Amino acid sequence: MDFLVVGFLIWSVPSALAARWLALEKGHGGTSWFVVGLFFGPLAVLTVGLAPRGYEGFKACVECDEPIRPAATRCPFCGTDLIAAEAEEQQAAS
Repeated sequence: MDFLVVGFLIWSVPSALAARWLALEKGHGGTSWFVVGLFFGPLAVLTVGLAPRGYEGFKACVECDEPIRPAATRCPFCGTDLIAAEAEEQQAAS
């Protein structure tokens, strides 16, 4: 029985860490891919490796540089008022 537990850990934990890293590099949720990697191992790494990047169509927050939806008025990460921040940025540029 111990052999099965050790074998599972050797098979799943590195795959889960690799799936998490790949998911974060491609702009997807790292935690969810870590869990998927625990259960599906190398198949999860292959799946997230072949997945397209996740932040297409998003824009970057002017303060924290996190990807946000184009229609957002407040950054969900840092709470910045995007309308006021973008107005200040345009005013400074001109």
